[in-house]
Amino acid sequence: MSIQLWRKGTSRRAAVGILAVLTWIVAGGCATTPEEPPVEVSVTHLRFTRATVFETVGQVELRIENLSPDDLSLTGSSHKLSVNGVKIGRALSPDALTLPRLSGVGQNVECHLRNGALAKVIGELARDRGTAATYRLVSTLYVSRAGGRSKSLTVEKTGSLDLKEWMPAEAWR
Repeated sequence: MSIQLWRKGTSRRAAVGILAVLTWIVAGGCATTPEEPPVEVSVTHLRFTRATVFETVGQVELRIENLSPDDLSLTGSSHKLSVNGVKIGRALSPDALTLPRLSGVGQNVECHLRNGALAKVIGELARDRGTAATYRLVSTLYVSRAGGRSKSLTVEKTGSLDLKEWMPAEAWR
């Protein structure tokens, strides 16, 4: 069976139109629109618990918000934190967590910060007399699915922190 688009008496304009429609149908069927993740993650508090020469350990309090109309069940999560483009640490959680629909929950997670990276960021801010730090939090959430398998969902939060609000005015002279 063959499809003949060009027959005697068929105008060129009609043939181009048919090809355009077929291309649109095929391309439209293959295209997917990226969906915004239905979850947002942000840091609400950080407290340091212990430190060694190479690493500082702390508790980071995360706020995880479910923006979807369905409950989500998490089987764990991983969070990477960068400041001014330098990866300074990671927090991991093996804990299961249920996110009720259209709401948020807090979760405390142990965070491991690399002291060498922290020193680099602090040194650059001091050298450049920087007054703002940018941060990036990349979170991978593992959502449970039917059959016991999990699907990963990656979300990112970026922002900046005005350091003048955190330090006395004489520190910036």
